[in-house]
Amino acid sequence: GTKENDARLQIFSVTREGRVLPTAISTSPPVGSFLDSVQLYYSPACYAGTGCTIYVQFRPTMDLVRGDTITVSLPAFTGRNSSLQPVTDPLPPAAGSLTAWNDAAGQFGLESSKLY
Repeated sequence: GTKENDARLQIFSVTREGRVLPTAISTSPPVGSFLDSVQLYYSPACYAGTGCTIYVQFRPTMDLVRGDTITVSLPAFTGRNSSLQPVTDPLPPAAGSLTAWNDAAGQFGLESSKLY
């Protein structure tokens, strides 16, 4: 995603008259972004070789709908691969409720099961 007014967004052109160098786009809306709202925490505290529950909290700038998947990369973590599993902890009404771990990628996916 991109943040609002992301300076990395640029425009350039190659024309018959010559090349127009990349220029930053000064105004742009956020697209598929979580801004600075992402928080990660564990319960109980995680230690190498032990299991724990990982919580991720974020506020998306875009609408999420049933079946959307958010992928969280944790490359230093390991664990057994799993398929989509229900989250058993109580969650707020607008929360995802299915997760899966991919050990080779060091990622888990959170699938939204409720409409936002």
